[in-house]
Amino acid sequence: MQTIHIDKSKTAAFTGHRYMNMDDSALKDGLTHIIREQYHNGYTSFITGVVRGFDLLACEAVLELQKIYPGIMIGCIYKLVHQSLTGYFHH
Repeated sequence: MQTIHIDKSKTAAFTGHRYMNMDDSALKDGLTHIIREQYHNGYTSFITGVVRGFDLLACEAVLELQKIYPGIMIGCIYKLVHQSLTGYFHH
C-alpha cells in the first residue's frame, strides 16, 4: 500500500447514500460537472470511502476525469473491520 501526502486545502471528500440507482445519468453528469468545477477551483485531490452507492459513483467520476485532467487524484479511505480505533486519535 502506498501512502500519498496531499494538501488538505486542495482536497474534497465524498460520502452519500449506499442504496441508490447507479445508472442515473443525470446524477452522474451532475456529479462529474461539480468535480470538474472544483478541479478548476484548485481542488486536485478527492477522497472516498469506496463503499457501494454514492462513494463508488464519485470514485468512478474522478477516474473518468483523470483521462482529461492527469493532475486529479482519487484517494480511498476504508474501514478496517474488527479493529478498534481507540487510542488512535489524539486531541
